[in-house]
Amino acid sequence: MSPKPMKTCTHLPMISCLSPARVRENGVHPLDVDHRDGRDWLWDRAPHAIKFTAAVKVWRRTSDGTSEQREEDKSIALIALHMKANGRGKVKSLRVREKEAKTLCAQLGWVRDNVDPSLILIGDTNILKFDEPAAEVFSQNGLIDLNSSDSATYWSRQFDEAPFDRALVAEDRAEFKYTRQYVLRSADLDQHDQLLSDHYMIKVSVKSYVDDADPREV
Repeated sequence: MSPKPMKTCTHLPMISCLSPARVRENGVHPLDVDHRDGRDWLWDRAPHAIKFTAAVKVWRRTSDGTSEQREEDKSIALIALHMKANGRGKVKSLRVREKEAKTLCAQLGWVRDNVDPSLILIGDTNILKFDEPAAEVFSQNGLIDLNSSDSATYWSRQFDEAPFDRALVAEDRAEFKYTRQYVLRSADLDQHDQLLSDHYMIKVSVKSYVDDADPREV
């Protein structure tokens, strides 16, 4: 049997609004996930880790005890997601998404060591509920689901609303202490669906300085 052709995931719901003058893309890394497990095809859209770097101004203590402001690079590793859809057969969809989550999480150690430990997974997970098996796998591997309240991020006239789009961030990272997921919902869902997308845009904010203590506050 010939291998199923893989597509690169293009779901990057927050990168389009980043300023290229301030944020730089520093490499795209395809992840070595499994694409077949038994009778199941996995990751129809192959996940990639993308490193983004921004120059930010920080305060540092000098050798003479005073503080000075410097410009330093801060970076994140972002993995865009597009997981198994909820097509025919709910049992199969749940099973495949769980397998996709497991094979992706097996690569996260490599991402942390070789790309960046400030890790964000974001996109169309197709997860219907915060406690489904795939979501549990992410949680067990040190990721925090910022849409654990299952807020709707999708609407169509045929299927109504669903909480498909989620951002997951690495736990125990100070830069994500204040990070939340926001949903930008159109006032005209029907027109948004017809002209743009059946998914809403989601936004995640990352405080770029709190991973280092400000010496002026020590």
